Amino acid sequence: MSTTPQQPAQPQGQPPVQGQQPDYAKPQTYGQPQHGAPGYGQPGQAQGYGQPQGYGQGQGYGQPGAAYGAPGPQPSKALAIVALVLGGVAFLTCWIPFVNGLAIALGIAGAVCGLIALIRKQAGKPLAITGLALSVVAVIISVVVNMIVIAAATSASDELRKFSETYSAQASAQHSVQYKVTTTGKATVTYIDSNGSSNEEVTANWNKDFAETGYVIGSLSVMSDAGDASTHVSCEIIIDGKSVSKKTGTGAYANASCSGSSN
Repeated sequence: MSTTPQQPAQPQGQPPVQGQQPDYAKPQTYGQPQHGAPGYGQPGQAQGYGQPQGYGQGQGYGQPGAAYGAPGPQPSKALAIVALVLGGVAFLTCWIPFVNGLAIALGIAGAVCGLIALIRKQAGKPLAITGLALSVVAVIISVVVNMIVIAAATSASDELRKFSETYSAQASAQHSVQYKVTTTGKATVTYIDSNGSSNEEVTANWNKDFAETGYVIGSLSVMSDAGDASTHVSCEIIIDGKSVSKKTGTGAYANASCSGSSN
């Protein structure tokens, strides 16, 4: 049985040459590159196995920005924090009269920020609730404090006005003044009128009438000059028909002193 030798395959990229017999003694080894022909995996090869291509290039699976389950933006606490700060400052200043007008403005702003934060369901709910509560309380306290201060100031102003009117009326009013002295013997009378202080020696009952403008302060005294134990003296001041002071004295060198005013 005869065996016909197989001809080796023509190397890829090398056309057969006419008249040249194939070299059966040197079979072509697959994978060995021919002279001038690039082999598999050689540099410069246009497309070989193992070259990066397709999957993994550009935007592939597992690349950042394309993964599922990435955390989204967190809710902001800005309004809740603003509400808390405004409410706290308003509560600290609401106790100071008139200055707490600023507390009212801050309280209103804090309440608005707190309400918006709660309505929008933003983060920091406890902060928003606390800021809202402080703001409302601060506004209420500010209003009450200002009302009390205004009421007190109004009352004081009314009292001052009444006093001024009364003083003005008294300063321009005409008053009738009467001094009365009784004595059982010789005595010395001392008194004050519009002309100043005066002394008189009397031996019996004594009276003096005069008119005074404005606020009247009367002063009258009597002293007995006798050393008799039965001596009796008295004094009385009458202003506008009303007795404002009356005193008596008995005994040796008895004396009595009276003082009164038109008020």
